[in-house]
Amino acid sequence: MTLADSLCAHMNPVVAHRARRLLAGESERSPALYKLRRAIGSSEMARRLLMALRGERFNPYRKWQGPHWTLYSLAEIGFPAGDRPTRATAALRIDGRQRHLVAARAGHRR
Repeated sequence: MTLADSLCAHMNPVVAHRARRLLAGESERSPALYKLRRAIGSSEMARRLLMALRGERFNPYRKWQGPHWTLYSLAEIGFPAGDRPTRATAALRIDGRQRHLVAARAGHRR
C-alpha cells in the first residue's frame, strides 16, 4: 500500500477527503466524497473549530483564532456547505461585531 492509498483510506474524514480529492483526483461529485464531506461536519476537527467560533467575542480577525480564521479553516477542511448551525453562528459573530462597531462609532460622536 502506498502513502497516497493510506491517506485516501484514513479514518479521519478530513484527511481522507483531501487525499482523495487532491492526490487521487477524485471528483467532488462522487458519492464517496459527498459522504466524506458530510462526515467532516461531525469530525473532531470541525467540532473543535466550531467551539472556538462560539467562544470568540470581540475581535473577529484575531490572528489564527478569531471567527474569520475559524470560518476559513472550516472551508479549508471541506466542511459541508450550507450547514445551518455554522451559518447561524457566523451570522451572530458578524452581527455582534457590527453592533460593537456601531456602538463604538456612536460613542466617538458624543
